[in-house]
Amino acid sequence: MDDRELNRLLREWTAPVAPPHLRPRGAHRSWLGWLVAGTIRVPVPVALVALVVAAFWTASTWTASRGPEPMPTQEASAPRPTGELARYALTGPLEGFDAVLVELNFRPGASAGEHRHPSFILGYVVDGQMRSAINHEPDEVVPAGGTFFEPLGALHTTFGSASPDAPVRAVAFMVVPKGSPLTSSP
Repeated sequence: MDDRELNRLLREWTAPVAPPHLRPRGAHRSWLGWLVAGTIRVPVPVALVALVVAAFWTASTWTASRGPEPMPTQEASAPRPTGELARYALTGPLEGFDAVLVELNFRPGASAGEHRHPSFILGYVVDGQMRSAINHEPDEVVPAGGTFFEPLGALHTTFGSASPDAPVRAVAFMVVPKGSPLTSSP
């Protein structure tokens, strides 16, 4: 018998399977057999650490999936007071005037009385719905994301929340004489 024939026989030969009681301890089995049999030897401290890590991971995953706790909304509390957010002195051809940005907040159903402004008004509704009218014209309801405009010298006859159940918040931009108040009585 030559080497080639011997190598072929050795490749084809398989050892007989020994009975389980004769197999050496820790003999290699497939990972599926190991998983099904569940014979894994782990020192007790390692097992305890694994359990604690798994518990913390589960708790953090559960908390993260719920999301952060909601912050109280502005609508749940009283609206912030209305007032100037910024006032800047202008220069050049507009020297002697101020650019003013105002935040306007109205409780549900609340409105301001008739008034005038020393300037035009350009406004943007941030939240809620704003009811507005000038010179006793029909009311206009402006939704969140909408804008409103009041020309110079107009009488603001209706201005406030359009909903009896929800507040409204808006911002308005004006150019007024330096240091002047923002509203005056009709």
